[in-house]
Amino acid sequence: FRLDGGNLACLNNFLIGYNGNGLATLESGTLSNEWDSGTFYISSSSGGSGTVTNYGAEGNFGKIIFGRAANGQGTYVQNGGSITGRTDIYIGDISHGSAVLNGGTVGANGHFRIGNAAGGDGTVTNNGADITGQHLIMGYVSGAAGRMTHNGGTLNVRETLQVGRAGGVGAFDVNASCTTRNMVIGTRIGDPGVNGTGTATVA
Repeated sequence: FRLDGGNLACLNNFLIGYNGNGLATLESGTLSNEWDSGTFYISSSSGGSGTVTNYGAEGNFGKIIFGRAANGQGTYVQNGGSITGRTDIYIGDISHGSAVLNGGTVGANGHFRIGNAAGGDGTVTNNGADITGQHLIMGYVSGAAGRMTHNGGTLNVRETLQVGRAGGVGAFDVNASCTTRNMVIGTRIGDPGVNGTGTATVA
């Protein structure tokens, strides 16, 4: 799939890597869905894997999930343009998901989770994008692992940045500007609960 100008809008879901392998190149234009319950998936089911490279298009979706298919891989590379989740963004939902952000903007109005559920393994490398979110969480629950390496650009978390939550394993490597209201490294939910494991390295 190639988007090079114009406007493509779906009512519900847009899927790259559904029961097979998918590839998309976004040069320019806009890609969106109308329903907030709809999702932009890269690697969505039955071992499907997908790769999306964005050079300058604008993406706007109800939810964004990279890495949902068991044994699949969802890969997103952004060199320019933007992508926005009107609710949440999950990188590594129940399988492998990765995002390499070299430029442009990324926004989540709700949660930005890296390693969301059991089996989820997410990585985000930011080399030059401007990222905003309400909550940023690496390793959301037991069986999930998430890592963010923030090398360049900006990172603005309006409420809470959590590294390792409720049994999840999180890692945060910080080499560029980062702002947040609250930062929590390793936490559990409930009493008794399962402790999360978090590490943060600031250079």
